[in-house]
Amino acid sequence: MRLLSYFATPRKGILTCVHTHRRTIVRKVLASAAFLTLSLVPAFAFAAVIDPSLVPDGTYVVKVEKVEDAQHALVVMDNGVETTLVAAGSVTFTSIKANDTVKVSLLKGKVPVFRVQ
Repeated sequence: MRLLSYFATPRKGILTCVHTHRRTIVRKVLASAAFLTLSLVPAFAFAAVIDPSLVPDGTYVVKVEKVEDAQHALVVMDNGVETTLVAAGSVTFTSIKANDTVKVSLLKGKVPVFRVQ
């Protein structure tokens, strides 16, 4: 009778401990992967170039990354967003170069006036 009661009672053996330890490791790895993924998502969101017509009208200080031609310049705004500015009217971007800081006015996604700082 005593032998039956020994096998009937649940025992915590080496296999149960190993299984619990593995489960703990898997939880930690999954939690770390989730944290890393969620922390990198905002960085990737700013990597895309947005349409300048989505930027509200106003005056902005931007840093020039590349002047594509006389009418287009790729810039980075203060908040880290990249956009391609389009010159309006008789304005041209021939006087600016990469790494210049420029104060621009945006009106309906176009630059009617700017000043190199």
